[in-house]
Amino acid sequence: MKIFKSKEFYKNVAFVAFLGILFFTPAGREVKLWMSKLRVMVLNPAIESVDNQQQLSKFDYEWKLVDASGKQVELSDFSGQVILLNYWATWCPPCIAEMPSLQNLHDDYQDKMVFIFLTNDDKSKVDAFMKKRKFTLPVFYQASNAPSKLSTNSLPTTFLIDQNGKILIEEVGASDWNGASMRAILDKLLVE
Repeated sequence: MKIFKSKEFYKNVAFVAFLGILFFTPAGREVKLWMSKLRVMVLNPAIESVDNQQQLSKFDYEWKLVDASGKQVELSDFSGQVILLNYWATWCPPCIAEMPSLQNLHDDYQDKMVFIFLTNDDKSKVDAFMKKRKFTLPVFYQASNAPSKLSTNSLPTTFLIDQNGKILIEEVGASDWNGASMRAILDKLLVE
């Protein structure tokens, strides 16, 4: 049969096999994690153009969250402060890829601003994940629906909100949050 002698046939079989490995085996998770780490190395978040920046309203701040200890808080508890809000999951390779940069940023800025690492994963799974990787990021869970301006279906998604409730950054996908450009943005914000 002539079809099996074609180079195109074997290229297509190899491509389908690669996709099968990528999506249906544990090795695929490692490939996705590696690709996400490459993205983190080259992408830095940037401030949205002024026209695209959304302003949180008083009602947006009524969003209820629960911290890792079970204490309920509202976003309004952090009003007037710079907030970095990150949606993530333990099973998400891009989330895992960017977490070391977020941890480093948190280590240096935790006393100057608010960090909210929001997940819907099971608490025991999250605790084990954080302990295994020695992350100390402040984990929160939703107790009410997110306001539409801060709602997302994509992981990871990170928002940077200034002291006045303006969303300066909405970044979908893994990024380097500990780069010089991000630190310059934060340093400028924190002196205002």
